Amino acid sequence: MIGSIRQIINEQNNFKGLIDQSLVDYYYSLIPKYYNARKPGHDAHITIIRQFELVAFAPYDIKYDEPIFFYSGQIDLIGKHFVVYCNSRFICQFRQSMGLPSYRHGFTNFHFTIGFL
Repeated sequence: MIGSIRQIINEQNNFKGLIDQSLVDYYYSLIPKYYNARKPGHDAHITIIRQFELVAFAPYDIKYDEPIFFYSGQIDLIGKHFVVYCNSRFICQFRQSMGLPSYRHGFTNFHFTIGFL
């Protein structure tokens, strides 16, 4: 399935790609009720760069792919977080333009959080 990144925001050096809230709401509604999951207390997003990652400044002439991401639709419980994994060449290119590897160390994808225990 394909989603779109509407905007990239920088909150205290945490770069986030905002996505459609209805996507998170839909997958939240699929979490079995016996988990008693809570909704995330923030806007629907994919974290692109975390505050603790070193960031260089991006040149303005970078040509990015279309700001889309692909997701499986499968809900996973990681620790206390319900997530849907996704991937995006756009996010990888954005990270590389900031002098970072395509993915965080030890990861091969991104995710959006849909709920918490």
